[in-house]
Amino acid sequence: MQQLEVTANGFTFDAVVSGPSDGRPVLFLHGFPQTTFSWHHQLEALGAAGYRGLAYDQRGYSPRARPLAVDDYRIGELVGDVLAVADHWDLDRFDLVGHDWGAMVAWVVAARHPDRVRTLTAVSVPHPRAFAAAFGGTEGGVGGGGGRSGASTDEAPARDEDGVHEDTARHEDPVDEDQARDEDPVDEDTARDEDRVHEDRVAGARVAGDRVAGDRVAGDRVAEDRVAGDRVAGERDRDGDEDQRQRSSYIQVFRAEGGVAERALLGEDGSGDGLRAMFDASGLPSDTEEVRRFTAAMLEPGALTAALNWYRATEPHSLSDVGAITVPTLYVWSDQDIALGAKAAHATVDWVSAPYRFEVLTGVSHWIPETAPAELNRLLLEHLAAYG
Repeated sequence: MQQLEVTANGFTFDAVVSGPSDGRPVLFLHGFPQTTFSWHHQLEALGAAGYRGLAYDQRGYSPRARPLAVDDYRIGELVGDVLAVADHWDLDRFDLVGHDWGAMVAWVVAARHPDRVRTLTAVSVPHPRAFAAAFGGTEGGVGGGGGRSGASTDEAPARDEDGVHEDTARHEDPVDEDQARDEDPVDEDTARDEDRVHEDRVAGARVAGDRVAGDRVAGDRVAEDRVAGDRVAGERDRDGDEDQRQRSSYIQVFRAEGGVAERALLGEDGSGDGLRAMFDASGLPSDTEEVRRFTAAMLEPGALTAALNWYRATEPHSLSDVGAITVPTLYVWSDQDIALGAKAAHATVDWVSAPYRFEVLTGVSHWIPETAPAELNRLLLEHLAAYG
């Protein structure tokens, strides 16, 4: 693999590439609080298979792409970076792969710019509108949770029942977003013991007497700050999924002003103890090379605040226009993901009107690219080969 710099959209991004220069381009987007190193297994596998793997440290993660204003981290800016980086590499069309926040950005790129995306692979994070419905209201995807917005009558596209075969779902007809949505399938895994879910939350530090991303912040009623996206009219469970609300309780802390999350994640001595505790609690051991690199990156001046600004910049309306995906899509979710529950994962089929494959990795945590590389590499290579 080769490290290089990319000048795009007024910034300089640190990047990594693999495989032959004339290989089919596959662009990778990392999540929070990670770097391109989260994709090292996939970049190696795709390069060996003849693809051109490309990844860059996104806005806030690259030192020379770290603006100070929260508004500079809105979803439109992040999407603009993807397209600008692709233009820098002369990519008219590319396969797009994202995990965590990178998956959220990837969903939006594919929805708004399908002419640029050959195939989409989303890892862990469901379609933003499916997530909003599971959360039980009207505000934004992974980064949502603040403010309020008026309800909308937009509905999820109707599911083509004949197009669902085991883990693969296909929709042969165009999707009308005004069609009524079928009831969401609810996996039994959503009926979790609340105590276990709380104990497995993300961070280990305490903030103002409340545990940050471990137990739910006391007295914090997340349901009052609904996630972005429009309310799905007539949804069977109009209050959403309590399991998902509990899983997403950390978002309120990440969005808080005044450095609350920064102090919790950096720890008392600023060494990153909270970050390491977060990784340990969520399934990525803190003694791994990945966590060492991710923590070191977040200890750079301004880096953690910039990464958290992705959450703070998400507004109620910012993801409400993300419609059905019209490019071939692979969605990989794991049943031990403490942040993202089964309801939204299974409901994502309602928001794809192209060939769709949904795969569940059993016994795997949120950190799929790092902890289940063989399974993800196999699925990714199969998906790419199917739509060459």
